[in-house]
Parts: sequence; C-alpha cells; structure tokens
Amino acid sequence: MSLKLKDKHLEDILGAVIVAGAHVMRFYGRDREKIVRKESISQVQTDADLASHKVLTKYLRGAFETHTIISEEGEREGRDNDHIWFIDPLDGTKYDFLGQTGQFSVMVGMAYKHEPVLGVVYQPTLQRAWYAMRGEGAWSKEFMHAKDSGRMQRPLHLRVHPQSSMRAARIIISRRHLPNEKGYQFAKALGVFGGVERVGSFGIKAAYIAEGRSDVYINWSRDVSEWDAVPGHIIVEEAQGKVTDLRGEKLEYGRRDSSKLPAGISLSNGDLHEKALRAYHNLPKEWNPRPDLHTNI
Repeated sequence: MSLKLKDKHLEDILGAVIVAGAHVMRFYGRDREKIVRKESISQVQTDADLASHKVLTKYLRGAFETHTIISEEGEREGRDNDHIWFIDPLDGTKYDFLGQTGQFSVMVGMAYKHEPVLGVVYQPTLQRAWYAMRGEGAWSKEFMHAKDSGRMQRPLHLRVHPQSSMRAARIIISRRHLPNEKGYQFAKALGVFGGVERVGSFGIKAAYIAEGRSDVYINWSRDVSEWDAVPGHIIVEEAQGKVTDLRGEKLEYGRRDSSKLPAGISLSNGDLHEKALRAYHNLPKEWNPRPDLHTNI
C-alpha cells in the first residue's frame, strides 16, 4: 500500500487539531482538583486531555478507518501498520497546562513505513499551528479568535536558522529537566553562548527550531514518547533541519512494543547537528546522564 495523503487531508487534520485545542481551552485555568482524573509521579491526565483525545481519534477513525492510531490517552487501534498516526492530545499537561505557562500544545503526526511524513503542532493559547507534510515544506499559521474564525494570516514558510558556530548558537532548554540556573550552566558546558530559550511542550521546542528561533535541542530523557517526537520531527526536517537519536542514528517509529525512544532525541538546524552531539558526548559525567549512549560521528 502506498502513501495517499493530499493537501485536503492536512487541512482537515489542522481543523480537527484546532477544534481539539478549543476543547482544551475550556478547561484552562480551572481549579486543578476539578479537572484532574489520574495522577502519578510522571504523568497527569485531565478532562482536557480526554476531550482532545476524543475529538482527534473520532476524526482519524472516520477519515482513515484502517490506519493504526496510537494516542497517549488510549489503546493502540487499527490494523494497517504501514500508516500509523501518533496523537498527543495535550503535550505539557503537568508543567505547562496545569502550571499555566501557556506553552502546551495539541499534536498529531503520521509515520509511513516507520518514517514521519506529516505533523501538526498547535498552541491553543496563541492559536498558532506549525505543520508539515513530506516534500511540501514546513509552515505556520496564526489563527484568529473564534469570532473571526473564517480569517487567518497567510501561512509562513519555515526555515531553520543558518548557524554553524557552536559558540554563537542558541539552545533550547527544557524547563522541566534543567530548571533555574542549571540550564545556563548546561549551555556553557556545551560551549553554547548565543542564548538560552526555556520552552515547555516538546512540540513547541521543535517548532522553535524549525522557524529559526533556536538552533539546537538535546533531550536525553528515557521518557520521550513517539507521540511527542513524530509531529515535530517532520516539521524540523521539512524546514531543512535534522533529527536523530543521541547516537546520531536515524529514528524510526512504530517498530517497538514500547512507545518510548530508547536513545533520546536531538533536533537542530542541521549545520550544528554533529558538533552538538560530539560536544554532548564529551561533557563530564555531571552533564551527561546517558553515558550508555555512544556515537561514531
């Protein structure tokens, strides 16, 4: 079976993601105890997650009834493993949605034969979407308020920032993994002095790389899931950036029983990719929590 996606499919998926984002915003700012349904040390599930999940899975099941769907909030369903949809109904639930930073997103991505081919990241607080389809480039749109829902700005074509100097590079730091001064200390240890951007949702981190706002992001966590990575992966690549695991190896999706990425993930403008990974692997142990990973680049 070949890949059969059209521009109309992307437009319809954008529409579904925006509707899901509107459902998320119905719960934004409400009292935590009124909307949290499940909570563990690492994960929180809210009414907003479930509402978004319902909208997105309903659309995808109707439009692509044989395709496989994998959502953070549901069981794997579908029988066509060449076409796999990955859904993160609300990326950044605990720290950015409940923490009210505004930097959470709704994400949908698709992998065809284990390679990402479509991705949408939508930030409901800004009503802004970043999206890409293989071979069609990466784009962003800022949608107007509901009363002006028929109007939107012209799409912007995304390109990464052409930077080849690590010293002058700008790096994205996870607010969750490197809080307070630790982020600046990590950047300094890596040899990056061009600036530090603290960002919440993984999808928004990828979007910032794609639009040239930052140059490098390295995530060594064992908690990154495929639904986190697929949408942003294709957006960065279509903006002429590069995405690999921390060994510098190609990422494939939907092959393993586990949804977790075993060797982390690195996103960059492409020019800095190998330099950034070499610098990371040369860091002292206090800044390199994954000494189990090695690279030959």
